[in-house]
Amino acid sequence: MLKIDTYIVKITKFPDGTKRIEIPSAVFMPTFSEKVFEHPITKTITWCYDSDEEVFSLLAVADRIKTAFPIVNLELNMPYIPNARMDRVKSKQEVFTLKTFCNLINSVGFSKARVLDPHSDVSAALINNIEITPTLARRVYDFYPQDKNFLVMYPDAGAAKKFNISKEYIIGNKARDWSTGSIYDYCIIDNGIDVKDRNILIVDDICSYGGTFLLAAKALKSMGANEIYLHVDHCENSILNGELIKSGLLSGITTTDSIYTKQHDLIKVIKEYRT
Repeated sequence: MLKIDTYIVKITKFPDGTKRIEIPSAVFMPTFSEKVFEHPITKTITWCYDSDEEVFSLLAVADRIKTAFPIVNLELNMPYIPNARMDRVKSKQEVFTLKTFCNLINSVGFSKARVLDPHSDVSAALINNIEITPTLARRVYDFYPQDKNFLVMYPDAGAAKKFNISKEYIIGNKARDWSTGSIYDYCIIDNGIDVKDRNILIVDDICSYGGTFLLAAKALKSMGANEIYLHVDHCENSILNGELIKSGLLSGITTTDSIYTKQHDLIKVIKEYRT
């Protein structure tokens, strides 16, 4: 999905599959202050990622805006950074797709590029003029009943370092086979805290199928945990095809609409970008 300011860009296809892009006429009308005070025009493109093919539409729209307004502060809202998982290569056969993607974004010359939780420090370093929006996890308690008295759990040490939203917390520890990507061992570091009968809130940045969170929930239940909830800033639609959502171990999930576009009774979507 692409928006310019508050206006949704219409994107369709010609019979040969190429894009037909229409920008609402209101985008080209200067505001009162721009007319009277001759301020530089600021336009903001919001891009909520659905597929890689949208990158071309983003570049084309940015090019049109820069042509229409030669003096323009062009800003980008991109809550989710695609390709952030491919933030390193381990062999010459692998392609550093994150770097290529960031080069394309930088070629536009955005005066700001706002992102929500970049997932990888490498992606944050590769994007020019990046502005990182504070993770919603830092105010995640706003979305849950206060009487739950949650014990926060971070699924790994990286999440604990990134979020740091509670003085009382436990951490998951996973052993991964990097040649296959699979996790072959998972345990809980309880920091001397009794998990029995506690309500747990697991906090992380992203979820695909939810395999790590499933292992965490199983371990927590074996320790006597009561209700288990999950918050991730970015939730991929693929969660609906994983075992986590079907396991019955979670009492609720919260996420933003950065990339999640489906509906499920267990998942509460915090509307931030696609409205």
